[in-house]
Amino acid sequence: MIDHLVLASPDPLATRSWLAEATGVELGAGGPHVGLGTTNWLGTLEGGPSGGTYLELIGPDPDQPEPEAARPFGIDDLAEARLVTWCSRQPGLVALRSRLAGVLEMTEPSPMQREAPAGLLSWELAFPLDDQGGVVPFFIDWLDSPHPSTVVTPGLSLASFALVHPDPERMAEVLAAIGEGVPVEAGDEPGIRARLTGPAGSIDL
Repeated sequence: MIDHLVLASPDPLATRSWLAEATGVELGAGGPHVGLGTTNWLGTLEGGPSGGTYLELIGPDPDQPEPEAARPFGIDDLAEARLVTWCSRQPGLVALRSRLAGVLEMTEPSPMQREAPAGLLSWELAFPLDDQGGVVPFFIDWLDSPHPSTVVTPGLSLASFALVHPDPERMAEVLAAIGEGVPVEAGDEPGIRARLTGPAGSIDL
């Protein structure tokens, strides 16, 4: 199940304004990822292929000191906002890792927390060792936390979502093993394509 799309930006406030001007929807504040040097803004994506999908805009948090390690999603190396990856919602990441052995190498699940306006959220993440340029998703289990799509800003719709890869057949097989049926198109470079629509218009990411 597609959980969310990740839009990373070196200047998230400027990107948030750009999205609002293009779509008419201003993403709501998520909260800081303490120790990672990042914070995020969120918006529900109606019309997602599996429902309960949202957009995460993530970038540097000016209220945190510079982190010891690089920020996630290549944020420190970005010159402009880019859709960098997507997340698949999967219950039981330990079991998923075992089930995908031989198909996809992934990290052990790691616990995460974030203080949100609605309270403390706790979840687990696991990442593929090779995400094929963002085509292979990372994984999340929200445990007992409420899903962000139920409480964040509404108004955006996911008009289209597709993946691009030089070997679309192989990527489709990997995604099928995960349980995701996202279309994979042939292209010279791996990547992600999405069109978002709002009351003021559409935007391609």
